[in-house]
Amino acid sequence: MRKNDIMWYKISEFGKLTGLSAKTLRFYDQKGVLSPKKQDENNGYRYYNVEQVFDVSKIRQLKKIGFSLQEIKNYIMLDASIDKQILMLEERKKTINTELAICRMKKENNIDVILKNEPPICCYCKSIFVEDYKELMSQYYQMINEALMSGVQFSYPYNCIIEYLSDEFCLKNISVNMYLEVAKTPHESIIELPSRNVLSSICHGIGRLSEVYAAIYRYSSTYGYTVSGYPIEKYIFAPLGTAESEMIIEVCFPVTQKAD
Repeated sequence: MRKNDIMWYKISEFGKLTGLSAKTLRFYDQKGVLSPKKQDENNGYRYYNVEQVFDVSKIRQLKKIGFSLQEIKNYIMLDASIDKQILMLEERKKTINTELAICRMKKENNIDVILKNEPPICCYCKSIFVEDYKELMSQYYQMINEALMSGVQFSYPYNCIIEYLSDEFCLKNISVNMYLEVAKTPHESIIELPSRNVLSSICHGIGRLSEVYAAIYRYSSTYGYTVSGYPIEKYIFAPLGTAESEMIIEVCFPVTQKAD
């Protein structure tokens, strides 16, 4: 229908013109993303105009770069403010570049990093200094015996947590707090590690620990997290006699997120 030199289309006609189904157009209308521009007072029909074809193209492009329908609605409502539209696109560009950097990091290193919340853990604690990293495992087994002799109750497997009292990864002259997860047994060496947010990654074999540490540091920098405590290693699988290459270790960095 042409009126005042402007083409107007019923929903079925506009759907054919744009390739969108009537169902999709009604959904966009309900969400306030794309609504008919006018309604006929006589028959109640609602009409789209030809200029709205460009809005459909805009919606498709915004969806491709990850905009939600609410974000698309906000963007279209800012049509008269090009500066604000540019700001929204710049923010999306930053998000895409961040995700791209993370994907490239995963491809290069095959190391996944996640953010998670660690619940409070009740632990038997001992402060230890060793000259060489390899001595830690013997200290771990010795600590288990000491805890059992002291009447501390915990279940097998003995979950070992090592907190490095240094911000840097090192293999020599190491000071650590070593923890064994236990039941809440009254004992002077029992403490509770508080709940905290951590960046976590699973390491298969001690030989890859330095790569995992580097991956978590890169992730924290890319995503805007600040490391807020000493790194922790949780020995998920390390029974007596296990080869270093077969140990499964979860590396955790306590973090806080920077303010936007």
